[in-house]
Amino acid sequence: MILQLFFVTCTMMCVSLGEMPNFDVIEKQCLNNLGYDEDIIKHENNLLSEDNEDMKTFFGCVWKEKGFQREDGSINFNSIYEIIISESKLSSQFESAYIAIQAIVSCRDVEGDDNGDTVIKVYNCLFEKVLEYDEEFKNIFVK
Repeated sequence: MILQLFFVTCTMMCVSLGEMPNFDVIEKQCLNNLGYDEDIIKHENNLLSEDNEDMKTFFGCVWKEKGFQREDGSINFNSIYEIIISESKLSSQFESAYIAIQAIVSCRDVEGDDNGDTVIKVYNCLFEKVLEYDEEFKNIFVK
């Protein structure tokens, strides 16, 4: 259940669980424009490396092109919410909405040193919070 929601979250952010991603058109365009190879994605335990400047630049490009980050560097959480809800396969829309909203509220004030750093930190925050709120949902609503 949670893996399905997180897979949606990961897919919109270019990382799949434990595997190299399948890059979409926008991601390939950012790779080409920046002159990066597909092996740029570095993660450990599904968290993205926060000390890789090339990866920050790449994710900043992707998120801006996909509408997840505005030109001023702020995160467009409405877009993130919409894609999680529209593509998640959880048992109910209520569960998807609960987890997405709780995670977004927890991560909405996360900021980095620059736009790419913010993207990486928000991604990592969302990853951790989605897991946390999935467990909380089960404890509260599933008996």
